[in-house]
Amino acid sequence: MNKNISNYIVNGYHQKTLISEQAKQAGLFFRLALILDSYHPDIDYMCFQDTLYLETLRQISKEIDYDTINISINSKSFSSIETFKKNLLALPKYDRQPPEKICFEKKGRLICFVETEFWVLCGGDYPYSDSYTISFYTETNMSENFINACLLASKETNSEIKEIFNLSLKPPKPSFFKNFF
Repeated sequence: MNKNISNYIVNGYHQKTLISEQAKQAGLFFRLALILDSYHPDIDYMCFQDTLYLETLRQISKEIDYDTINISINSKSFSSIETFKKNLLALPKYDRQPPEKICFEKKGRLICFVETEFWVLCGGDYPYSDSYTISFYTETNMSENFINACLLASKETNSEIKEIFNLSLKPPKPSFFKNFF
């Protein structure tokens, strides 16, 4: 386990975290985010923790009652986690990135929306700074199940979750000026 890599879980919203527009339109207001640090002391580039990401996705998918999945990355689309995994792992390590979004559907209805927030190389507020933040949005509060899935994935991959933040379950409202402009 590398203690120099800081991964976190955020249950809810920080004041500056706005809800994804696609999640909002689908009525998926509950958010749980897994923040994957991109710094690794032995690597000279920002790295994506693909093993932890894939195991987390596998564990969380067990908690969702879905019949269709659509994983979107770089204008490609995958209809299974296994196909996405094979494609991702075929790439050189430094070319691997998380998908931009994942849609879990049940009978044609979006029930879980997953969006990657790419804070890599652009800073951001703590704990998001220089991370790949994977936000899971659902209609009902699945935080307990999702946190347990993230912790199990962390254990399975010999990773560490440094802290779990339990924040407001309601998305913050954009400021008047943001709405105005």
